[in-house]
Order: sequence, then structure tokens, then C-alpha cells
Amino acid sequence: MVVRADFARKLERELTAVTEQRDEAREKIEFSREWSAAIADITDDLRSELTAVTQQQDRLVEAVNAATILIAAKGEHNTMLAYEGLRAAIQSLTTKR
Repeated sequence: MVVRADFARKLERELTAVTEQRDEAREKIEFSREWSAAIADITDDLRSELTAVTQQQDRLVEAVNAATILIAAKGEHNTMLAYEGLRAAIQSLTTKR
């Protein structure tokens, strides 16, 4: 009987240790899931921001290209149109922030 009782206590200690390890593993998994979700949200926000910045860049490139063409055509009227177009493009970028 003593051997069985000792063996039962040993098994109980091992079970307790394994149960604690399992619980710790579950906590770590939950923690990593929460962080994974947070990182996914941040990534989505950054993608949206990158898309907005890229669109702004594209509009500015278009304005600069149009201004370059107008300035190359020379003439006071074309130059003023080019400056106004650039000013409007820059203003549209700065007011959206």
C-alpha cells in the first residue's frame, strides 16, 4: 500500500506540474493572439495611411507635370496658371493633414 500511495503522490505532483505548464501555455497563446490582433490593426492603419500619402504624392506629381508643361510653353499667362496649379496642389495636401 505504501508503494501505491507514494506512486499516487508522485503522479499527483506530475499532474499538477503539467497542468500549470498547460495553463501557462494557454496564457501565452492568448497573449500572443491579442498582440497579433493589435499588430494587424496597426498594419491596416499604416496601409491606409500609405495609400493616402501615395494618392497625395500622385496628385502632386500630376500638378508638377502640368506646371512644367505650362512653364515650358512660356508666356506670362501660362506661368501664372502653373504657379496657381502648384499652389492649389500643395494647399490640398497640407489642408488634409
